[in-house]
Amino acid sequence: MKGVRMRPGIDEHDFQFKLKNALKFLKEGDKVKFTVIFRSREITHPEFARRSLQRIAEESQDIAVVEKPPAMEGRTMTMILSPKSGESRQPSAVGGQEARAGQETASEVR
Repeated sequence: MKGVRMRPGIDEHDFQFKLKNALKFLKEGDKVKFTVIFRSREITHPEFARRSLQRIAEESQDIAVVEKPPAMEGRTMTMILSPKSGESRQPSAVGGQEARAGQETASEVR
């Protein structure tokens, strides 16, 4: 499980950057836990955090499902997304097709 942390008053560019990373993690087959951390008086407006988390869920609905909807846990609000069951984990460059292809070539040479 990968984690993405943010604050309730996150700017648009920072939001897009974190969303892009989360989508990459989901495409790789990892679950993603979003955590919005509140400080001092920010806790009086949890709707800002809920709006950000709902926006993330909407923008990633084609590749992910909400496993745990946004919920307050002390001074944090968390949400967990998991990849859809149809999405398969892509093999890494080290342990994937390339490594197997190199082994086949070495065995053919012998």
